[in-house]
Amino acid sequence: MEDKVDKILSELQNTNELISNMKTSQKEMTSRMESLETGQEALKKGQIEVTSRMQNLETGQEELIKGQKEVTTRMESLEGGQEALIKGHAELTNGQRELTSRMDNLEKGQAEIIDIIKHSTTLITENVTYVRKDLRTFQSDVNADIELLFNEVASVKRKVNKLEQSNK
Repeated sequence: MEDKVDKILSELQNTNELISNMKTSQKEMTSRMESLETGQEALKKGQIEVTSRMQNLETGQEELIKGQKEVTTRMESLEGGQEALIKGHAELTNGQRELTSRMDNLEKGQAEIIDIIKHSTTLITENVTYVRKDLRTFQSDVNADIELLFNEVASVKRKVNKLEQSNK
């Protein structure tokens, strides 16, 4: 009879250990779920930031389009001025000096326009590069989080299966 009592006590002790292990596993799982939820919040914030950056990029593109329209208008204006210079040269001897002066201004204006176009193109290229980089980083982070979640779920499932098998 004493052996049976010892056996029962031993089995009770094993059962208590299993329950303790299950509680520990449950706490660990709760902690991991909280970490996952925190990660999801960070991802949401990242998405909001990317959306904001995209809006800024769109605003910049609209400003660039306005600038390009202004450049086109100025180019047309410069071309009109150039035509007036050619007509003035034929009419006035003194107009040659004026023509030279206007040509200098035209060249300076064209140089400014070329610099503006180069600068705008550089800014657009940088913005697109940063957006691509941010999107790649965001995608990589999301994929890593998903893989981690699947690994954790698989680990928990294995532990639960072991516990169920040991309880049978």
